[in-house]
Amino acid sequence: MYRYILTIAVAIGGMQFVTVPAAQAQERAVRCESPKFRYRECNVDMRRPRIIRQTSKSPCIAGDSWGFQRGTLWVDKGCGAVFAEGGRERRRPNGGYRDDPRPRDGYQDDRYPRRDDRRGYDNRDPYYQPDDY
Repeated sequence: MYRYILTIAVAIGGMQFVTVPAAQAQERAVRCESPKFRYRECNVDMRRPRIIRQTSKSPCIAGDSWGFQRGTLWVDKGCGAVFAEGGRERRRPNGGYRDDPRPRDGYQDDRYPRRDDRRGYDNRDPYYQPDDY
């Protein structure tokens, strides 16, 4: 009997923790619409809003028909939606820098043997003789 009561108490206590974030997200939901395809700004208390439900027939495209800047959510071109907090910003594993897609020749660091004598001469000058130290 004691185990049964304890199991029910733990289950009810766990459900409270599950429902709290959903309730907080509902409190921060903001509806912002563009009447007659006109530009409109809505003041919001969010850091990264996202669309949770679109209320217009016109498409809502981030950066084109809706956007966000410093506590102001703007909509345009007939976009209408319910916005909520988008969550944490994703961090990049390499410190925020994107990988450089340019090809490398393999001689820009010391992982590969160099073609020069570490002073910039790559033996293209037939009369150059490096000094031996």
